[in-house]
Amino acid sequence: SEVVAQVQHFCSPTGNCPLWFFRRTPHGYKLLLNAIGQGFTVQKTTTNGFNDLVVNMHSSATDQWLKVYRYASGRYWRGACYDADWGPLENGGAHQLKEPRITPTPCN
Repeated sequence: SEVVAQVQHFCSPTGNCPLWFFRRTPHGYKLLLNAIGQGFTVQKTTTNGFNDLVVNMHSSATDQWLKVYRYASGRYWRGACYDADWGPLENGGAHQLKEPRITPTPCN
């Protein structure tokens, strides 16, 4: 009963595009979340009966912002934010990481 829509227009140079999450109701579709990102994941965790969502937004070739959304009061609300970094290690290593370093960040 949920629908996700993403347009390929109005995107940033790093590929972040508008994302809309809707729920079908007897009266049509209701907007649950209006976000911008390159992709998203549906989490196994739930809040108020709805799966939590993580929207990823590229800020560079090796860095992403991750925004966690949880359902409350008829829509999704941003609940936590993280930075995911695949860049070189601090010691100057030239390789990219297999798994990103994920650190909590303030939500803007």
